[in-house]
Amino acid sequence: MIPIYQNFKPVQLQPGEQTVVDFTPVRLTYLGPHIAKCSVALVEDENPVNDTVSSLFKVLARPPWAEGWHEVEPMPAFPSGRGVSSGGFLVVDQNSGMIYAAKGNKCQDFYRYDPINNKWDTMPPWPDGREGKKPGKGATGCSDNFGFVYAVKGNNTLGFWRYNSYLYEWEQLPDVPYEPGNRKIKGGGDMVFAIDEGIPYVYLLKGQRNDFYRYNTLSNQWEILSSAPGSTKWDRGSWLVYDGENRIYAHKAKYHEFYVYDLTIDDWLPVPLAGMPYTSPTMLTRKRSKEGGCATWAYNSIFALKGGNTCELWRYVLEGDSWTEADTMPSFGSTGRKKRVKDGGDIASYGEAALFALKGNKTCEVWRYVPGAAIVKPEPPERSGVMGEQGEIVELKLAVITPSKSGTIRVNYSLGDSPTGVLEAIDPAGRIVDRIILAGPGGIVEIKSPTISRGVYFIRLSAGNSLRAVKVIVGQ
Repeated sequence: MIPIYQNFKPVQLQPGEQTVVDFTPVRLTYLGPHIAKCSVALVEDENPVNDTVSSLFKVLARPPWAEGWHEVEPMPAFPSGRGVSSGGFLVVDQNSGMIYAAKGNKCQDFYRYDPINNKWDTMPPWPDGREGKKPGKGATGCSDNFGFVYAVKGNNTLGFWRYNSYLYEWEQLPDVPYEPGNRKIKGGGDMVFAIDEGIPYVYLLKGQRNDFYRYNTLSNQWEILSSAPGSTKWDRGSWLVYDGENRIYAHKAKYHEFYVYDLTIDDWLPVPLAGMPYTSPTMLTRKRSKEGGCATWAYNSIFALKGGNTCELWRYVLEGDSWTEADTMPSFGSTGRKKRVKDGGDIASYGEAALFALKGNKTCEVWRYVPGAAIVKPEPPERSGVMGEQGEIVELKLAVITPSKSGTIRVNYSLGDSPTGVLEAIDPAGRIVDRIILAGPGGIVEIKSPTISRGVYFIRLSAGNSLRAVKVIVGQ
């Protein structure tokens, strides 16, 4: 162990006396755990056992990074000479404060980035392994925040690996199961690390089809979980986000379907959430989330890059089931020409300090985003002189008038004090089959659609920051 700070002072003390000693202040430049040790030396000491005390602490401060998007040191081109593309990813190891990144793009390049000192180091290359292939479409990774990076190789393989940052080596783990979808990994999936009932797991959405798994990192075994919702394809740009507590969020590219897996019940919640908006108020464009779509958890919310050759950044807040467009990532960087987020794009949270993102799109550009005060330290909602009027939270009432038959669902609603609201009918696959703009204070409305047939549907009513949902069974 190499000391990064040492200092000493002579002290005169009589038996039984005590004093406080001030040492020269030091500014620590590395995030992560440190050990502070203080000792005394006394001539003819009869009890040297109690001369030393030590304590473990962690540095969480960061440099005074400016708000907004700023490009940092690009990822090295060496050794492959390629940029980041399909299968590129980056993850944060909270224990060490380091970021690990892979280029994908059918090359073995793997790196470690020090955000505080803005410095890259080349790590051991990702081996070809049993599959005999390099990481490509579908490759993705996650960190356990204790020095290990877990990653699937994609590129139409089932290869699953772990990087040990202490030994600087890769280890091949048991392959991802081929069943139940009978497909290998080639895009449309993602993975997150989560601890459930004391057991550390890697949760994996395979992509393309609905296969969903978790890997027990203690027993080294895969478990097949309930299939991800929806009948449409989980295409490239789909992502997972873990909230650090008991929920995993899953957003489906192209279709913008948004679901929640609840760790407390080990199953998917029946009512989907509002998907990322197609239209950007900033860019005045309408785009779908596609390749390069990615997300991370930060500031008690989700930050997501839309990808699909855009630079849109969105923030999702569970309260109100709402999305807000954040600052757009710049198109021009060190590449020297306009490049937007596409294949290989990824984003990760560096604690509560900043977000770091790969632009992908065959570039080596890496960007840092520091949210503004409105996100980091939001102002409390203003209160009026009337009790109960807090922000836009309103009391909603929603009831389905039975019986409901194919093609029609009748709903009785109340919007409370809100002048308008939105009523949506959602099929079992999570698709919105009809949406109606409502006027307050309430009334009865009919949802009519030829796609409403026999089966289970969910009716969702939203107004302001309030949301209610009910289930309805439609008969013949």
